[in-house]
Amino acid sequence: GSFNNIVDGEGNSATRLKIIRNQSIGNLPWDSAGNNNWKNASLNNYLNTAYYESLTQESKQIIDNSLWNLGSINLSNSYLNPISSYNVERETTTYNENPATWIGKIALIYPSDYGLSTSGESIEQKNTCLQITMNNWSSSGSYPFCYKNSWLALSNFYFITPVEKRYIYFISLNSNFAVRAENAEHIRIIKPSLYLTKNIKIISGTGTSTDPFQLSLN
Repeated sequence: GSFNNIVDGEGNSATRLKIIRNQSIGNLPWDSAGNNNWKNASLNNYLNTAYYESLTQESKQIIDNSLWNLGSINLSNSYLNPISSYNVERETTTYNENPATWIGKIALIYPSDYGLSTSGESIEQKNTCLQITMNNWSSSGSYPFCYKNSWLALSNFYFITPVEKRYIYFISLNSNFAVRAENAEHIRIIKPSLYLTKNIKIISGTGTSTDPFQLSLN
């Protein structure tokens, strides 16, 4: 997706492209100690050290530091609809005085990224999905068209957004791609996400799986 006013590590903001890896890099805990502070999470450390260093030099050149929002969601207000989730993720309210933001290169997508990725089967259905709490996006509920028409409904992977106590949000495969809360130490599929540098250019492609965008710094 294309996002406006994404802040880099030096306080500058720009419109940036955000991407998520299509294939999982494996099954890992969000934090092996069971805490939901992304700044100190074992997954954060792995993604920005060993995983980052495994990338090619060309890949590293198009990844830039970005500010990631870590607003927490109270379980009493959990499983928000996509629009409400987007706003809460950017609040300064956090659990146990965890930081509200983090600056780094590689992280995970937000629940709102998943929620806003649905097209429904029509404009009317999409508008309905945006108002429905994402724990109700399941084949057993009344709104299966929400997850069936989301290009991010691919597997049960973790999000970056913490909930209170030891919980993190993830897409639950067992509940047909509804958003659920999970203990941070549990092992789940990991699909890294990052923002590309602001001077990246799309030189060809239409953005489909058969005709992907081709990127260049030149």
